[in-house]
Amino acid sequence: MPETQEKENKPEQENDHFPALSSLSQTMTTYTALSNRIRSATTREELAKREEQLDRHYHAGTITAAELSRLDRIIMNRLFFLLDTLPENPTITSP
Repeated sequence: MPETQEKENKPEQENDHFPALSSLSQTMTTYTALSNRIRSATTREELAKREEQLDRHYHAGTITAAELSRLDRIIMNRLFFLLDTLPENPTITSP
């Protein structure tokens, strides 16, 4: 009986019974954090750093190929946005 009481009093860890959910929530947290960092970038240099981060995360296995593709698309959209908002200046070249 003491074992049963001990087990009943022990709080269950979230997603103990579903380890895939734990992995999924970690992946989504990484994806969300990377996405937010990309969207907050204000220069091409910052976007280049974010792209390097994506490569490291992908090779480390913390994001999937599909997530890498979506995040890369966000970088491209952000880059086009930044280029559109730059003042007209013939010395600025596209990356």
